[in-house]
Amino acid sequence: MRRDAFTLGLIGCLLAGEAAAAPPSPTTRLVLVRAGKPASTILLARKPTRAAQFAAYELQWHVQQMTGARLPIRHEGAPVTGTRILVGQSAATDALGIRAAALGRQEYVIRLRPASPAPTLVLLGRDRADYGTVRYDPTPDAETLATWPSIWDEQGTLHAVYEFLERFCGVRWFNPTESGTVIPRTRTLVVSVSELRRAPSFRYRFAAYPNSEDYDLYTGLWPAGSEGYREWEAAAYPELHRRFPESNRYRLAKRGWVSLFRYRMREGGERCVANHSLYGYYKRFWEKDPALPEVFEGRRPELFAQGYEGTPPQMCYSSRALVEQVAQDARDYFDGKGLHPHSLQPLRDRNESWGDNYFCVEPMDNAAFCKCPRCREWLPASQPFDPFFTNGLHSDYFFNFVNEVAKEVRKTHPRKWIVTLAYMTHGAHPKRVKLEPNVAVQFCFACNRLNYDRASYEHEIALLREWAKEEKGRPLYLWLYYTFPVEIANGNRFHCFPGFFAHAIGEQFRLFRECGIRGMFHCGYGQDVEAYLTYQLMEDASLDVDALLDDYFRGLYGAAAAPMKRLYLAIEQTYSNPANYPEAIASGRKEGHHHQTEEIAWGWLGTEQRMAEFGKLLAQAKAAARTAEEKHRVALFEKSTWNYMVAGRQLYQQHMKERYGGEAGRVRAPFLATTPLAGDATRLVREEAAVLGGWRSRTGERTARQVEARLANDGTYLYLQLVEQTDPRRLRAATNPRAGDHWQVILAGQRGRPYRELLVGPEGTFQGWQTNPDAGPLEWESGARVVSDRSRPNQWTTSISLPLDRLLPGGVSAGGSVYLNLARRSPGSDDEPVWVPTFGEFHDPERLREVRLDGPETIPAALPTTAELSALRTEGLVGYWRLDEGAGAMAGDSSPNALQGTLANGAGWVQEGGRSVLRLDDRQGQYVELGNADAVNLTGPLTLEAWVKYAPSEMWYPAILGKGYEQTGAYSLHLRPGLTLWFELDGEDGKRYHYNPTDLAIVPDAWTHVVATWDGAMMRVYINGREAGTGMEAALTIRKTAEPLRIGWLGSYGYFNGCLRDVALYRRAFSPGEVYARYQAGR
Repeated sequence: MRRDAFTLGLIGCLLAGEAAAAPPSPTTRLVLVRAGKPASTILLARKPTRAAQFAAYELQWHVQQMTGARLPIRHEGAPVTGTRILVGQSAATDALGIRAAALGRQEYVIRLRPASPAPTLVLLGRDRADYGTVRYDPTPDAETLATWPSIWDEQGTLHAVYEFLERFCGVRWFNPTESGTVIPRTRTLVVSVSELRRAPSFRYRFAAYPNSEDYDLYTGLWPAGSEGYREWEAAAYPELHRRFPESNRYRLAKRGWVSLFRYRMREGGERCVANHSLYGYYKRFWEKDPALPEVFEGRRPELFAQGYEGTPPQMCYSSRALVEQVAQDARDYFDGKGLHPHSLQPLRDRNESWGDNYFCVEPMDNAAFCKCPRCREWLPASQPFDPFFTNGLHSDYFFNFVNEVAKEVRKTHPRKWIVTLAYMTHGAHPKRVKLEPNVAVQFCFACNRLNYDRASYEHEIALLREWAKEEKGRPLYLWLYYTFPVEIANGNRFHCFPGFFAHAIGEQFRLFRECGIRGMFHCGYGQDVEAYLTYQLMEDASLDVDALLDDYFRGLYGAAAAPMKRLYLAIEQTYSNPANYPEAIASGRKEGHHHQTEEIAWGWLGTEQRMAEFGKLLAQAKAAARTAEEKHRVALFEKSTWNYMVAGRQLYQQHMKERYGGEAGRVRAPFLATTPLAGDATRLVREEAAVLGGWRSRTGERTARQVEARLANDGTYLYLQLVEQTDPRRLRAATNPRAGDHWQVILAGQRGRPYRELLVGPEGTFQGWQTNPDAGPLEWESGARVVSDRSRPNQWTTSISLPLDRLLPGGVSAGGSVYLNLARRSPGSDDEPVWVPTFGEFHDPERLREVRLDGPETIPAALPTTAELSALRTEGLVGYWRLDEGAGAMAGDSSPNALQGTLANGAGWVQEGGRSVLRLDDRQGQYVELGNADAVNLTGPLTLEAWVKYAPSEMWYPAILGKGYEQTGAYSLHLRPGLTLWFELDGEDGKRYHYNPTDLAIVPDAWTHVVATWDGAMMRVYINGREAGTGMEAALTIRKTAEPLRIGWLGSYGYFNGCLRDVALYRRAFSPGEVYARYQAGR
């Protein structure tokens, strides 16, 4: 480690960056303060640089905080007493042969001359030749602040001072709060100093783009304006609030205070900003903005992407006119005319300029590129699926455009650079295009804080390595995303589980050194530990993370360091370990970025048990803290982080109650018309039952047990199967079922008392109880038939037949309703899932869910004959895809329209039930493209039909069949959470009609027949021949769109996961009888 906290006189140094290590030098003891009185003088040149002046003031301030003595600052020619401290270039340093001109970019030196003419310490670096007068005040007003150097100025002398204070005086700047600076206190300051020469490891160090007074919002967890942030901020800056009660003056004072912290952490350097640079062209060249009419230079459609209605989403990157316009903007910029004031909309606030030597060229933040013939030559005919956010789909296309601009700019400005991002679909290194020599690249390491998502994380590391390998010698920079997971949480209105990732930061900086990275911009920079480590490693990438962590916790928390560090590491391990996440992440599934959700944050990571463990560590730290300062710093962590976490978990529980604690919608127990069970629930066929999934804890949180229930009735019995995927040998049986593993079934004729309870153990032993409003439990003679099957190695199935005439007082018949809840109980376990969370006792009768017992009337009475059904198969047929090819990449159409489909992204075939069927994998983005022939542009009545075998996945809104969705949609059918059907029609007037009945759901992992119809007036959906819901009125003319018809994807949102067969589209609406007949025929 380069620095040893609080030890004055550290010997030796680790050098990094551009400067070679100086030969080892002996240490020299220098007396700077004796008994609280100055024993040294700070000496500046007659005309010092702005950086040297600022450095002198900073040295003076810190020594005064350490010792109480205010060292005098003199200019050459004034009398000097005691040790000379030469700050910056001067005649005195020239006389010693130490010259800034001999130093490299951002380089600085610490030099010693023991007696020449007095003991002399030289703190000197390469500075910008700016000799304006500096005014110094740690809480400045606007005029004072305007005299300070920019962080982008060369300021090697300032860095030399900070190096001296940190390395040889034990000063630490852990965070910008009033208690975040640690300065050893001594009345006599004697330091042992050794010489060094070095520069920062990275030239470009941009931590936070907001004004410094908003730095805490950029690094913190609490959202702006939240009560939690206000409470923490008031405790973090109490003296500033006391001194500056007026808000504007307070913001200025805080801006100065936090700016000092950023100087001290050596933020800045060689400015090389990159971002989406062409948004301003819309105001300049597409359409006049009434609010800014003077910006409009004239309509130039040739600059913009073709093939889109309305405002184009991109530019045309094969347009020669665009090349010339962008090149001219770059020339104007380099010629000192400044950046066009609207070039960066809507990002102007964060990038006032790109830097002295760089001009950015970067497209809009989307992948909807131009469709003109020239651009299509660069784009793949069909876009191959890549599961990763960062890929090379458009790399050759866009980097070719960057090259064309760079060639033009190099003609007039050969020493200037065009900088661009390697981002999203142009994130990978191009294959066909060789970059021009004046192109710099900033690689967007989009998942650098998603180190738990190993597939995406390692993919992007491989892309970065490829850039480094292929572009040796080219300036390579980074855009890092410390913004996650906070940005995701703020956008979705939940609290994230803190993304502590100190050790991943250490691994990454070793990679950055290996790849020759020149610098980095941080999109988001939190939290305090991560910010501190990153500042230190940007300045010196050779430092050891564990040593830095020890330094941080020991320096900031003193006696409370050990429990505070354990707390940090426990949260870091929880966040960073893939095993703590859902299966898709834990297994390393190759998908898009797995960002945090509220469920992941508090259902998987910040669980009740872990939060209790974290709370104990914080309590230990509070008890261990001795001094008022240590107690205050622990309290600040509690306010900034722990209170945020506690509030996040409480908010999650509140959301769970809102999601699951309301009156749940009715579900239906299908009527068994074709499979008589005669009271034997073991014969229940899963595909013909209602499958009750999605079990949670009684407080709505996820559970580890895998359970489901199956419901059906035949007018005589209610059939219930309860299934758990478990090792039956581990089940505990007891004479009293309640004492061991058991199922708990709660039944009533209403929500509330009286209710009936059935308890069933692993050996089939059961007890029935009835609880009345004004009496204790009484035995219930349920007449139940119970079979407990533990014969399978990993499954426990309990089959229960309940006579309807004994189910409730007075009985219940088909067509009536019962109110039900189910629980898998295991005394002593904290994993007891329940079908309907109660947010109270498991048996709470107020939380029962209505189950309607379908009667025979739910089966259409009038069914077409075989001959009629055969004739109907071709009536109004638009397309019929059997999906039984078994080989190849085409899906044949049996209709006269010959709408042959193309299998995309490796979609293939499997054998199911003696025939071939289509298999789609959502992880690979597989689907079938059916084109956009006139025949599929339906505007009137229609039917969508498919047989699906859906394999449950975390993919949102998996599509079955449709033509676009939302803004691009015409008609579509997809699944919603709970596996209900979502049927959507989109009118030519832009109005959306969506119908999502929730009383029936498809059966996962089983063949299910799904149909959606619209007869011009009513939208209806059917599952396994039975209508879900009662229909929804919809009067519209369906709009025509450019989107193709697809199976398994709608052009946005989710891909289908599983198998499909016999997919059809008709330009008429099926009758209920036809739907049921087709279901029966297709089983």
